[in-house]
Amino acid sequence: MKLGVFAPTLSTGWVISTASPQYRPSWFLMQETALKAEHYGFEFLLAPNKYKGMGGETRFWDYALDSFTTMAGLAAVTRKIQLIPSISLLSVPPVYAAKQVVTVANMAGPGRFGVNIITGWEKPEWESMGLWPGDEYFEYRYDYAAEYMTVMKELWATGQSDFKGKFFQMNDAKLEPHFGDEMDVAVVCAGQSDKGMVFTSQFADYQFMGGKLDRAELVGQIARVRTAGEQAGRTTEAYPLYQCVVRDSLEECEDVIGNWRENQDYPTVATMTGHASMDSSGDANSLHATLSKSDNFMLWEVIKGDPKSVAEQIRAISEVEGVGGVMFTFQDYQTDLDRFGTQVMPLLK
Repeated sequence: MKLGVFAPTLSTGWVISTASPQYRPSWFLMQETALKAEHYGFEFLLAPNKYKGMGGETRFWDYALDSFTTMAGLAAVTRKIQLIPSISLLSVPPVYAAKQVVTVANMAGPGRFGVNIITGWEKPEWESMGLWPGDEYFEYRYDYAAEYMTVMKELWATGQSDFKGKFFQMNDAKLEPHFGDEMDVAVVCAGQSDKGMVFTSQFADYQFMGGKLDRAELVGQIARVRTAGEQAGRTTEAYPLYQCVVRDSLEECEDVIGNWRENQDYPTVATMTGHASMDSSGDANSLHATLSKSDNFMLWEVIKGDPKSVAEQIRAISEVEGVGGVMFTFQDYQTDLDRFGTQVMPLLK
């Protein structure tokens, strides 16, 4: 099972609280995060992408680095860790995206590059740029994404596409250089709806999701992934994502999290909850359900405790068939990565 890090390309991280560590993304932070992750044995780094934040007192996600150019820079300063930027499909045409992937994959070297596919569900973000196709996009976005991926994969494989579909019409589109038979780019997608999982099983290698800590719930999540893969005739593994808080004791973790809870940024939670509720396709349902809880201010479930306990929880997740990797967020990437790397990693090895 692979261990990965959800990169801090968005300001304030994943805890909507004025008491949690606050940061704005920077090249220094990204470079240090990547080098630390690689040093401690993490195998991949996935970077989210955002064009408009949530505002509020915490300025949640208001500051964001571009995912692709950041990973291009990291390709030149790292040696082993796999780099996975995100493509927001509404922001760039498929030929341009295909060229970005080939270019940065060449910089990174064999087996070191992947791409996360984002169809785009947050209506206010895309409306702000005049790129929202209309509310009907909620229902057809995976049809759009399927055509997008078909064009990209044709270009990657052959360097040429004449694809004719409902949303894209190629007329001798070219991509040189292209991958050919040597394509080794991993594709990740986070679609949580039935349509999203079908798309992922058809076009991606890994299903990215907010993971459950309860074993029965996690098994249920993975069962949906495996069922979609079986229907598509492909094997798709899951990458569940968790917030991770490691301290000397569980009590200390609870104190830290309790302080975040007491100082949560309620208006920002309400803003994000409202955005999630607009998605009629079902992909944002889990996010909406999470944020709708009166005391919820963290986007992901939390692996917490002393190093031994955290290692045991991770080991239990790895024993669930179909889990290909686990991805972590840390609220203070500099300090928490060191703590995880020096105290938890040796126990996992």
